[in-house]
Amino acid sequence: MNIDSGKETINCQLCVNYYVTWDPSFPRGCRLYGFKTSAWPQTMVHEATGGKCQNFRRKIMRKHNA
Repeated sequence: MNIDSGKETINCQLCVNYYVTWDPSFPRGCRLYGFKTSAWPQTMVHEATGGKCQNFRRKIMRKHNA
C-alpha cells in the first residue's frame, strides 16, 4: 500500500499504533494520538486534520512455522 497515493486509504490494522480495546462502544484505538473510537482511527485523524495520518508505521509481520 502506498500511503502517499491519493486513491488508497491507510489500513489502521497494519499500523504499529493501532490496538483493539475492551470497550464495546469504542473497539478501536490509536496509541500515538491517544484515543478510542467506534470508527477506524484514520477516519478520526482525517476529520481532525483534513488529511491522511502522517504517522502511519507498518507493523513487521512475522511468519509462523506450521
